[in-house]
Amino acid sequence: MNNDKICPACGGDNIEKIEKEQIIRESFGGQKTVLLNEYSCKTCGSTGDFFNENEVSIQDCLSVLKSDAIVNILEDFSQNKISLASMERALELPQRTLTKWKNKASKPSSSGIALFKFLRIFPWLLQVAENKYDYTLAQKIHIKTASQEMLKHMYFDEKTAVSDGLYSDHTVATYFSPDSENVLTCGSYATANFNIVEVPREIGRIATRGALANTADSGVVPAPEGHELRDAA
Repeated sequence: MNNDKICPACGGDNIEKIEKEQIIRESFGGQKTVLLNEYSCKTCGSTGDFFNENEVSIQDCLSVLKSDAIVNILEDFSQNKISLASMERALELPQRTLTKWKNKASKPSSSGIALFKFLRIFPWLLQVAENKYDYTLAQKIHIKTASQEMLKHMYFDEKTAVSDGLYSDHTVATYFSPDSENVLTCGSYATANFNIVEVPREIGRIATRGALANTADSGVVPAPEGHELRDAA
């Protein structure tokens, strides 16, 4: 029984306090266990956080986890050879702002925390910032990054893989060329590093170095000199 407090529902003072643990999680910040209070009125049966004590405990815990999240994110960038100074220049932040955040000498705002969570998930956005948010360059950076990620998840087997950077499955041929800027025909598109070409399963011949000949389309990209066309396996 807690005689110092009364039930907000019935005004009775026959209240029991129950302590319980709750895990609080924060993306990139980990998790912590916080002790919360729950009250039960023996007179009317009401239960809950009658006196709003838990909100303070939860917010204090989240504040710590958010600071930890920023530290973890900045450490991850440092491990990937991205300096704090270069990020400050790209994002036009005052000097040593990120160092202070990393050392917990100052706390970032909620918008600052959200920004760096986005950067952690989509690090290519830093390149967009470095290029002054140019829309055309941003598109190229986005497509290049997406293409690289796509290749990691594509399935290639011995029957469908084509040599020298050109890969195909039953429906898609992907040609990797670090210096290629050419857009192929037949419904394809290209970035600075990738040409991606749709090839119907029943038709299509693929060159060992990036050419596509589609018998159902008048558009044909000739193979570079010295490289013969051959059927996709």
